[in-house]
Amino acid sequence: RLDRPLAGETSDLPPDADPAALRAALEAAAEPGAPLEILCAWGLGETAGEAPGALFRGAVALGRALAGSALRPRLTLIGAGMQDVTGREPLDPGAAMAPGLVRALAQELPGLACRSLDLDPDEAAGPVRGLADALAAPFVPGDALALRGGRLWRQDWEAAPAPDPGALPGLRGRAAAIVGELADGLTLAFARAAREAGACGVVLLGREAQTGQGEGRLADGLRALAGPGFAVEAEAGDPADAAWLGRALDAAAARLGPLAGGFHT
Repeated sequence: RLDRPLAGETSDLPPDADPAALRAALEAAAEPGAPLEILCAWGLGETAGEAPGALFRGAVALGRALAGSALRPRLTLIGAGMQDVTGREPLDPGAAMAPGLVRALAQELPGLACRSLDLDPDEAAGPVRGLADALAAPFVPGDALALRGGRLWRQDWEAAPAPDPGALPGLRGRAAAIVGELADGLTLAFARAAREAGACGVVLLGREAQTGQGEGRLADGLRALAGPGFAVEAEAGDPADAAWLGRALDAAAARLGPLAGGFHT
């Protein structure tokens, strides 16, 4: 699939390989004193759909393997349909999950440098014009790159001021849902933001530890926020269970009125 050959040896490993087997293969491939570079392209040419694709699963497996090793390579996640660049390429939600691991893996494994490279699904069958040059481009950790028609694109961001909480009219007088496996600090921050924006309440939906039930810092903080005009409710369950989550959201809307929005992580 390269438009010109790259030097080196290859090994064929499945994306769901045992972390110990992956670790052994990586350590065998590493040369003393030489940087190790990994091109992770599991699932290229496949369509993942809504499920986590092979690239995502493989990157997670690599992270687990590297967690038990002193190796800290440069890792490039190569997929197709992950980024909307031209507005014409078909997108693959399952593949698009992988770039989210770029910064997460670097935080979990200090010293690991990671980036992503997205190909147009219509071009991924190869040969892919410009692919070798794209891979040889200066490695900038955290980069999200996309190759379209031989041209390399780099995702960039512009700083924008956060809106004042009072400037969120959609929450005023309505309730919001907080869903997921939230840490105590995030849950309290979301709840405070909803109250400051004029919401009439929040409902926490997640496992018991994330809903402030019982005692502790989160429970104390939520009780302090609750009062006239601002309700704090909670229901414990599995946020990954779509049926349970749907029932819980419907029940919250029946009690508090139509939900204006949600915080999810």
